[in-house]
Amino acid sequence: WTLRLWQEGQKSSLLLFQSGAHEVNDVQWCPNNSTVFGDVTSGGRLELWDIELSTVKPVVTHKAGVKLSCLLFGKGSPIVVCGGEDGTLQVFRTYNIDREYDTTEEQLYRLDETIKANVMKQKPGEAAV
Repeated sequence: WTLRLWQEGQKSSLLLFQSGAHEVNDVQWCPNNSTVFGDVTSGGRLELWDIELSTVKPVVTHKAGVKLSCLLFGKGSPIVVCGGEDGTLQVFRTYNIDREYDTTEEQLYRLDETIKANVMKQKPGEAAV
């Protein structure tokens, strides 16, 4: 499965990210870092991506052992909460991803620069290399 980053008003995606072999059930942006997002899959994988570091592979991958259906980053705490299809919750502590002291302008600048740098590496319709 692939994840795609789109810009409103554009006809094609800006970036493609290759996830695993299972369908992606949820994707969320990290509220404290403009270049970090996470996804969960029906195969039970939690993936955390930091596109400033890599568009090829997630910076964190965890096999939960149960089909995952949703995730949520903590807004005031360095955690990620994942919901399982069986009703369980798993809480993970995150390290080194929060940029809570950056201003909104700094966060947007970092995201724009990261996207520009990575769009130039990809050809239209191809996953990141």
